[in-house]
Amino acid sequence: AAAVADRALPTIWLVPTKTLARQVAGELKEYLPNAHVECYMSQLRMFIPSFVNINDAYVPQICAIDKHLAKERQDAVNAIKSNKPVIIVASTSAIYGTSSWLEQSGTTPAGSPGVEVPISTVVDRIRKALDDDFKELNGRAALRLKKQLEHDIKSIEETGTCKELMDKYGCFLDAASSMTILHHFQKAHGDDWALIFDESHVMIPSISSPAKACKARKRKLVESGLRVRNSLQSNMPLTLQEVLDMAPKTMILGSATPNNKHLEGHCSREIMTVKMDRRPTHILDPIIRCGIDENLTDARVLQSMIKEIEEVKQKDQVLVVAATKSDAKVISEKLVDEGIRADCMTCSNSPAERVEILTRFRRREFDVLVGVNLLREGLDLPSVSRVLVMQADLQGFLRSTPSLLQIVGRAARHIDGEVVFYAKRMTNAMKECIEETSKRRAAQAEFNRQNGFVPAPLKKLSVAPPGQDRPAYQPRSRRPPGQPGREKDTPTPETLEWEMQATVGQRCDQLALVGDGKRGGMIAPGVPQVGRTLSVRLLRKFGSLENLLLQLRARDAREIDIPGFNMGRRRRILENAESLMESRTMIQLEWCYSCDEVSFNLLTSSRDVWGVPLPDWRSEASRIHQGLVKREDSPARGVTNGTRAPPIGQPPEGIPLERGAPKACAEASA
Repeated sequence: AAAVADRALPTIWLVPTKTLARQVAGELKEYLPNAHVECYMSQLRMFIPSFVNINDAYVPQICAIDKHLAKERQDAVNAIKSNKPVIIVASTSAIYGTSSWLEQSGTTPAGSPGVEVPISTVVDRIRKALDDDFKELNGRAALRLKKQLEHDIKSIEETGTCKELMDKYGCFLDAASSMTILHHFQKAHGDDWALIFDESHVMIPSISSPAKACKARKRKLVESGLRVRNSLQSNMPLTLQEVLDMAPKTMILGSATPNNKHLEGHCSREIMTVKMDRRPTHILDPIIRCGIDENLTDARVLQSMIKEIEEVKQKDQVLVVAATKSDAKVISEKLVDEGIRADCMTCSNSPAERVEILTRFRRREFDVLVGVNLLREGLDLPSVSRVLVMQADLQGFLRSTPSLLQIVGRAARHIDGEVVFYAKRMTNAMKECIEETSKRRAAQAEFNRQNGFVPAPLKKLSVAPPGQDRPAYQPRSRRPPGQPGREKDTPTPETLEWEMQATVGQRCDQLALVGDGKRGGMIAPGVPQVGRTLSVRLLRKFGSLENLLLQLRARDAREIDIPGFNMGRRRRILENAESLMESRTMIQLEWCYSCDEVSFNLLTSSRDVWGVPLPDWRSEASRIHQGLVKREDSPARGVTNGTRAPPIGQPPEGIPLERGAPKACAEASA
């Protein structure tokens, strides 16, 4: 920030993640209050590009746009075009065109102000490309291409647009539609601007990869007859070589673990290395302790972790770095069970949720944050004095020397920072990390001694003071013991009305979502935080549990306009998808046992319930229905040939549990 302020240059500040972009932008606004700082990130909450799968079937593009991020992105582009000095903090989205993703998804007409080429010209260019490519493809691919392009041409002629307009035919539109913010900076400021690669050891590889992947995907589409060959130049991200060729005279690469091998063969400039081991706060690198034991078990690690947390939680905070997402969730839940205020942050959380979790952590709403790979580069948490690294001896990227050094750096903002490695053996990466940290710490201590400096703690306005003033913490995914769910206990009139009019299949779907509380969850555990009211709203909109799961996989939570439904509840439903289908099957079978009419109609008309014929069950249900045998006289509900029926919640002996549900029960009337 000081270098940028000293030169007073317009700057593009590239960072590898959206979370870090938010943090850097906020810090720059504090350090440079008079500067114009904007964020430029992808406005996509979800994006799956079109591709051809292994069965040679075409999978169309799926994308969901965040309107708030889209507005931020457009504000940044407008600030660049105004020719005013501006600092743009950008993610890897900087290597893509600044044209709206609305255009790329095919909702902005060709010939509009953003796409200046007339529609007739675009159509003529597409027809010419079709004629050129049709001759070079084989029979099936050629017919496929002709059908695809004729459909797109008809759509463009009628509406001025088509699906994936920019991805398919961006090369036939005006050149401005493919301009990136780097092009706009170069156009506005010539060579008089600065380019910063923050966390360059991650940023540079993340720039060099997308172009290769995108080209391979499009080449497969061209070979399958789903794209014209010109699409290989449409909407392509910049390569690393193109970025470096456009770079201005002032280019800075910042990293705590620099690695210039990614620039070999791309950058012809001489790179000047400046070491910055000494911090302005004069804080030393943290002490590293190794808990190495060949007989290390999860229980012993958890016991040691709790002891470490108890030592510092009254005044400081703790980071726990797990090896996998599932480990992170399990550790977080176990810590909460032990009475420790903990939360978990993984890649399953959206960028907005990650910012929210970090904000709550900085405000000391909880003491321990558990994560995997996100607790690394650039994360600024001055109140963290302990970092506990699980399975530090794993082989691979997550426990390589640069990764371990980045993890250790999360405790370098605290005067009493310490890092604990839990491992069964000492690896080369651990040894190199310890040696490098010890070397830096010794040099920092000597510098402080010679100059009489005393380390000073960092103070952030967003961090609440330790002690009793911290806000009460309530885990997001858990409900306090003894407190019933509000929606389950107080259903609305619309909920009661729907339940009275619903079919058997819909009621079974609802019980699978909410849970079978009367039997303590023996048949259906349900989904946390999905009550009767929300389940009715979901089923009223989507009709059935199968359709609900299909729509949730394809759509983002923000696209589903249902009160009380959010991204967290969408994630929980999808995580329990398999158990939900099995629970519904069990509920439907129990329903068949408990209702004479439904039992008779179902068992006499359906060929099977569990995937095999059940003639004995049908005959028993028929006898009960006709009054030949009273239900209470029967030794057990559904007795077959003197054999007791299986307990509720279990399939008949020897019959495998099918994930699908009986079709007849879904259609039966209440």
